[in-house]
Amino acid sequence: MENVLVRVPGKLYIAGEYAILTKARSAILVAVDRYLELDIQTSSEGVFESDKGFLVFDLDLHFVGDDLSLVKQAIIYAYKFIDYHKVERKLVSIKALSELNHKDGRKYGLGSSAAIMAGILKGLILIHGLEIDNLELFKLVSLAQKEISALSSGGDIASIINGGYIFYQRYDVEWFLNTDLSIQSIYEPWPKLKIEPIKVDLHQLIVGWTGVSQSSETFIEQFNTFTANNPLYTLLYANKSYMYIRKLKEALMKRDTKNIYKYIVKVQNLLEKLTKKTGIPIVSKAFVDMIKIGKKYKTPIKVSGAGFGDCGIGILPLNKTSTKTLIQNEWNEIGITPIELKVSKGGIHAIKKER
Repeated sequence: MENVLVRVPGKLYIAGEYAILTKARSAILVAVDRYLELDIQTSSEGVFESDKGFLVFDLDLHFVGDDLSLVKQAIIYAYKFIDYHKVERKLVSIKALSELNHKDGRKYGLGSSAAIMAGILKGLILIHGLEIDNLELFKLVSLAQKEISALSSGGDIASIINGGYIFYQRYDVEWFLNTDLSIQSIYEPWPKLKIEPIKVDLHQLIVGWTGVSQSSETFIEQFNTFTANNPLYTLLYANKSYMYIRKLKEALMKRDTKNIYKYIVKVQNLLEKLTKKTGIPIVSKAFVDMIKIGKKYKTPIKVSGAGFGDCGIGILPLNKTSTKTLIQNEWNEIGITPIELKVSKGGIHAIKKER
């Protein structure tokens, strides 16, 4: 019996969660130390099991069980990759254990959808004796999402696969959607795609959870409708976002706390203006209160992700732990849950064991 263990970190947006959907096409994300773990074994039966549901499947890819579309698609695409490399299919059992959601099932917004797809693909490929690097895996997850109309911006995928802080520039979306891309395409350049590591070693994260789970799909649909109907404002938003995200990237690389703070404030201000302009409740009262407390202690906090619910995030120097504690204590008093998160530097990791 062969056995592969896969560990996939969570992610949070530092900047660019809506800008990534415009011509700005860029974002900064960080991988964090909450994990999805997968235990994958060769088996006489195809089985997937997690707290989200149960599936059985065969080598002809017939599925019976719960409606787990992302899991099914990841398994299907893993076997497509295996077939492409002319390796005989093996049946597997997959057990998933996640720290990416609250124990009652509410999401933190840490990228659980991207994590389950990347983890299954990585694990099944490895258990078949094949290899795939981080960039190829990013592209394979993107192709799998495309086929079931579950396409994300790709920032979440890039973050959990690569780990640490990254600057992400999205591929050309029109090209991607209008081109018939096969497995071979993961070995070829994708127009405009960039994934670059950012070394950040003298700062720490501060993260608060609103207690509300927010699906990003509805807000993204509303945003896309708004941008289609308001091209001039969208161009202004994209240009400002592009400039601020690159300035923030530069500040992070230079360990420049003053400008890190400055540009976190600027990208948050853009989100607040976007809330007023679009009517999408990105910056809810919970975030207003969270940000106000951070400001009291001279620590900028911003929305991370689609907004309304999920998490807020800030970046502090390592020597400001006492400030972090004061902010967290006041967050607790207003019902915001501090989450202790550190940077996950390694990204997705898989090891193969013989049993």
